[in-house]
Amino acid sequence: MPKHWTPHDFDACSDPEILKIRARFGLKGYGAYWVLIEQLGMSKDHNLSLDENSIGALSVITCEPYDQMESFIRYCIDSTTLFGSDGQTFWSDRLCEEMRRYDKLVAQKSKAGKASAAARSEQMLNTRSTGDKQVLNERSTNTIQHNTIQKNTKEKNKDSSQQAVSPFTFRLKNGEVFQLTEELYRTYIETYHEIDVHSELKRASAWLESNPSKRKTRAGMPKFLNGWLARCKPDSTDGEDHTKQLLKEMGLT
Repeated sequence: MPKHWTPHDFDACSDPEILKIRARFGLKGYGAYWVLIEQLGMSKDHNLSLDENSIGALSVITCEPYDQMESFIRYCIDSTTLFGSDGQTFWSDRLCEEMRRYDKLVAQKSKAGKASAAARSEQMLNTRSTGDKQVLNERSTNTIQHNTIQKNTKEKNKDSSQQAVSPFTFRLKNGEVFQLTEELYRTYIETYHEIDVHSELKRASAWLESNPSKRKTRAGMPKFLNGWLARCKPDSTDGEDHTKQLLKEMGLT
């Protein structure tokens, strides 16, 4: 990342070394000094060659004759501490110090940026990993629950298929058939021994076949049958009058 500026002290024009330049070359020399600083700052190693090509280029930039630019640079090197030189190149110690400080700051920011990016990347990976684990756990839980439900359903169906049934069937509201179990049939026989349970169940089945709007759900069927039998009277006789009386008592007419 190239640097496009360097600190410029507010009182630079009053610096003792700068005053030497101003006394010798005037404000033109002051401007030439800052042009050289700019060129040094943009050079690769922050130094410039003292060969003819380099001085010639500086002469063009400053719009000063070659000999005057060469004289100015030699004066700054020999008579001030503004520039240092090894006879082949020249540089500014102050500028080099600023550039080293700047490069260090850039390196620190770059390192911090990379560390922050790495931390964010790791956090994203951890978050994604956690999310994946949660999804897997949820899927595993759902699978277990599904398998458990299927197992219970199979066992329930197995138990239902193995349960003895009576010959009585009743049409349900959804059109399916409710098969009275042998166990429930025996319970009705024992509970309502004073009536003809067999005949009453046949009447209930026939009535449901003839009255679709009055049919019950599978869960409500035992309650319906129990209510039907409970309202039957021991002295009731078979026939249409008995059925009408029973339906009236059950509130179904």
